Amino acid sequence: MVEPESGPTPLSEEMKAVKAGLKRLSQRCDKFDVAAVYALISVKRLSADLDGFVDKMCKTFDFSSGRLNVLMALFSADNQSMALSEIGRYLVVTRPNITGLIDGLVSDGLVERIDHPDDRRLIIARLTEHGKEFMRWFVPQHVANVSELMGALNQDELRQLAHMIERLRDRMRTANFKPYGEFKPASKIAAR
Repeated sequence: MVEPESGPTPLSEEMKAVKAGLKRLSQRCDKFDVAAVYALISVKRLSADLDGFVDKMCKTFDFSSGRLNVLMALFSADNQSMALSEIGRYLVVTRPNITGLIDGLVSDGLVERIDHPDDRRLIIARLTEHGKEFMRWFVPQHVANVSELMGALNQDELRQLAHMIERLRDRMRTANFKPYGEFKPASKIAAR
């Protein structure tokens, strides 16, 4: 059994309970890597916390986080425009979802649809002047909040974190996960 190291930041009560539960599980399961499972739970909890923060912030503007992601992608793109298919790949969002996000942004006057000059099958989304004005106002505040959050880590730790996350994402794409197989209980479930 490998235990996660305690760092300089004290554990919250909820994470102490998670750690205790993992320790009990490790006594019931062979080859249970407490540190690996604890790290995964920590990443999932951080992801949920970040989603909650972004959703709360987006409600201020009556946005979804998906709509904000589209605006950020367009604001950072050349000519502040991208093909819808490119936005989908960039944000890992399906075509129907991108269409819905763009529809909402168009109706709010933040984005416009343009036919691709060379390929009639492609539609381009581009920030309107109103969209650009909003993003010039929004982005500095957003970047300040991101810096406040990430200020818990120094530049070397930020690079390490980004590198470790990319390694995990690569592993998700290339790992040889084994199928779980069929559950065949030895005991019978009582009829209801």
